[in-house]
Amino acid sequence: MTMATRWLGRLAPALLAAALWHAAPAWADPAGDKVIAQMDEELNKPADLYFKYDVVHQEPGAAHPRTMQFTVEVKGDKNLTEFLAPADQKGTRVLVLSRHQMYVWLPQFNKIRRVASSSTEQGFMGTTFEYDDLSTPYYGKVYDGKIIEDAGDHQVIEATAKPDADVTYKKLHITVDKKMHVPTEIDFYNDRDVLARTETRKDYVCDEGVCVFTTMRMTDHTRNDVWTEVRMVEWKHDQGLSDSLFTVRALQSGM
Repeated sequence: MTMATRWLGRLAPALLAAALWHAAPAWADPAGDKVIAQMDEELNKPADLYFKYDVVHQEPGAAHPRTMQFTVEVKGDKNLTEFLAPADQKGTRVLVLSRHQMYVWLPQFNKIRRVASSSTEQGFMGTTFEYDDLSTPYYGKVYDGKIIEDAGDHQVIEATAKPDADVTYKKLHITVDKKMHVPTEIDFYNDRDVLARTETRKDYVCDEGVCVFTTMRMTDHTRNDVWTEVRMVEWKHDQGLSDSLFTVRALQSGM
């Protein structure tokens, strides 16, 4: 081996690394990340939120849907859900403090149970929603965006999980309304790159610049298109909710 060959052998890894480093910006899509950032800003504009929802869950072939009702209080990354109906779930409360800190208060057993990380991708209280769906208020924290469709009134963003993101779905397709900067549809793809679930949000209403959906449906394509739909009954924003509401201690006492 000549000296020149040895020199080139040592230099090749450095040249490859430099080429990859310079190529990296070409893979990124600042415009797509901007759309996600605008969406996150819009979704998290109010200091806090309160919702009351009627819920309908329809299993394929079932003669009648199952109905529920619950309230949701939101502040930053935290949220608290309390079931009002049916009777066997009344008083059940779910507290989300972060993606890895979730607790359920079960009044019938008079105890608090922590939701294991391995359970976050399971159905939420028998619906097509998952515990993970309750804990992603800022998509830009865990996904990088790329514009794959730009139409007159909407854009479709391919959201790919960041390398260190601990999420169930590594890829989403998010349809974002251009005028309102809110999502109208989210497609969830599994590890085999197959469409697993579709979430639709529609009939947005606005108050003092804060806009929220009135109907959201989650369809699970892996279970013969079983779906759950939440329908807003009432909502409020910027009420000054106390941080003490979102604590494990308050979860049991029902503050």
